[in-house]
Amino acid sequence: MEGVLLSFFSVARITGLSIATSILFFELSGISYAISRLEEFRASKLAVHQTLLGGISPLAWNEEAKKHLLDSINGNWIRLSQIDLSDIENFKAACKKDGLRFYKIDDYSFGVDNTLMGDDGNSVVIKLEYIGKGGVSYAVRRDYRAYNKYIMDSMKLSEGDFALVNSARMANQEAIVLLLTPNTLMQIDFDAGFPEVFGRCE
Repeated sequence: MEGVLLSFFSVARITGLSIATSILFFELSGISYAISRLEEFRASKLAVHQTLLGGISPLAWNEEAKKHLLDSINGNWIRLSQIDLSDIENFKAACKKDGLRFYKIDDYSFGVDNTLMGDDGNSVVIKLEYIGKGGVSYAVRRDYRAYNKYIMDSMKLSEGDFALVNSARMANQEAIVLLLTPNTLMQIDFDAGFPEVFGRCE
């Protein structure tokens, strides 16, 4: 009888320890999940608002975001959606081949030079100008005449071709441009809605 009681209490003790361990595990898991979620929130807030503080004034943030972007824009950038980032050599090769030059024009705008190679081996620079509208919203003006000449020469198109007409229609756009980190920025075109991320080459 005594052995049965000892066995019973041993099982009860082990069961109690298991339950306590399970409760502690789930409590710690809940705390760990909450902490990881908070870190996720912090990273997102830093990427978008560049601060962890509360009480952000939208008007003040708009001015600061524009200034921060224009002060950091100069340099060569690359569209990250189009390249393989599995190693640094792919990135360097893409920057050399398809890099875009970004530069500040004034306190309200910046430009982008996209150099394209024609079939004849000559390069053509297609210029875009981003004019600040408010906060991270920009009017985008593309030199559609230079672009049309490039595609006419490359694709042997004639005046009035749909590609040329469509290019003229797309000459004036709007986009959201947000500096995510000192070396990455995101652009979302209003028409396409696609989020492009650019990385700084140098």
